[in-house]
Amino acid sequence: MVAGVALAAGLAGCSSGTAAPGTPAAGTDAAAVEAAFRGHNQALLSRDFATACSFNAPETNQQLVEQASAGGGRVSSCEEALKKAYSNPRAVAVFDGVGKGAKVQGVQVHGDTASITWSVQPPGEKPVTNTSQMRRVNGQWRLVPNGTP
Repeated sequence: MVAGVALAAGLAGCSSGTAAPGTPAAGTDAAAVEAAFRGHNQALLSRDFATACSFNAPETNQQLVEQASAGGGRVSSCEEALKKAYSNPRAVAVFDGVGKGAKVQGVQVHGDTASITWSVQPPGEKPVTNTSQMRRVNGQWRLVPNGTP
């Protein structure tokens, strides 16, 4: 299950809470980062893959297409990649668990980049903490692949 949560971290999770006290995030930027994070996950929960993909930076959508295609069967869009990921019932359970249960631990904004740290506790397991990276693209906060500066 923990490995599933790590996979789901690539799709982020829904959030609740606010920026951690003392973070360098300006209030409006921190709120915007969290709103984008939450919006992405609400779109995934409702299976609105076009909207979910709109919360991703272009490189994130490209990475999703490449990962889905590497598993066999070519996909050409973020939406197709998410449909493929959501065709696995076990993966759906993990993704939805993250989407429904993730709690924001903190938001840090540094110029046009941000990180949002969140945790989730899978049933019967210890809590798992993840950090998702975001970047401002055309004035909007978008998820980027982890490891992207």
